[in-house]
Amino acid sequence: MKNLMLVLFALTATNLFSQDAIFTKQGDTLNCKIKEVKADSIAFKQDGKAHKIAMSNVQFYELKHFRNKAARSSDYTKIVTSYNVGYGHVFIGRKQEPYYLEEHRKKLRSGFNFGAELTGYVSPFVGFGVASSLLYTSNHLKDELQGVPIDYEDKRWHWYVAPMLSIRPFGTRFKNDLLINLSAGYYGFMESSTRYEVSYRKKKGGTLGGMLGVGYDYWITKKIGLGAQLSLLAGVLDEYEVYKEPVSIQENKHNLTRVSLSIGLRIR
Repeated sequence: MKNLMLVLFALTATNLFSQDAIFTKQGDTLNCKIKEVKADSIAFKQDGKAHKIAMSNVQFYELKHFRNKAARSSDYTKIVTSYNVGYGHVFIGRKQEPYYLEEHRKKLRSGFNFGAELTGYVSPFVGFGVASSLLYTSNHLKDELQGVPIDYEDKRWHWYVAPMLSIRPFGTRFKNDLLINLSAGYYGFMESSTRYEVSYRKKKGGTLGGMLGVGYDYWITKKIGLGAQLSLLAGVLDEYEVYKEPVSIQENKHNLTRVSLSIGLRIR
């Protein structure tokens, strides 16, 4: 009995994977066995009966459709590594800065963004991986205020590391990939300040952050491609360390929310 079931299963699978498909302009799919293709019509067999359909009603047809479909569903990239470089901008930062520092602080909100991602796909549509991102900004203010020289220099680092969920809405239907990446993890911040060429203060902190990214990968070859990604990272810092001493931010908490636009290399 067991052997009979195996034989029946094998015959059914063989019959299914040898079937063809005709896709009509009306949106129907005819699972069948195509017997003859002419310029004006297609002759096919379905459920043991012979049929014919005018070519004017056919969108397209595919021989051994189910076998090809199974091959397509299993033939997808398992591992993708991404390296990105681009521009990042912090939306708000901290408010209520002295008026003579407003322009200085504004320039500290934008800078170079670097990122890397490693993703392992478990299906043509879904993958899991790790995302990392670093935004570096700096500005040197040299001016005079009512005859008093000002020499301020600040450097800031925003870094983010988190597990990531990657979604390819169209799977492997097309050669190139549209991506939606979601993650939540550690968002760190550090600032190094110099006043009149003397080290003034170093502060750092971290918080829970989240990222939403939308990207597009263009594959030049089977292994190498170029990609672009627009990402939104969010986080709010309510405590940091100054010389290893914790400082709580009661008001005007440090908003780390930023947007980045980057391009880079893709390897699979």
